[in-house]
Amino acid sequence: MLVFAVALQAEAWQWIQGNWVSVVVMLGMIGLIVVLGLLALAPDPPSDEPEISKRDRKDRGPDVKSR
Repeated sequence: MLVFAVALQAEAWQWIQGNWVSVVVMLGMIGLIVVLGLLALAPDPPSDEPEISKRDRKDRGPDVKSR
């Protein structure tokens, strides 16, 4: 079993040396997926503008942006 593992490792190392561009691209894609996943899980930053209640919104009249 140990001989098989060493032979497999040597064969894998030869493949990596022959196809190092593919290995770099694969690692880059994995890194991109990890970064995007972490960004998706990050909490939203607090907003600087104060929160406006529905009652205050009605008092101010129609919003200019909605026109």
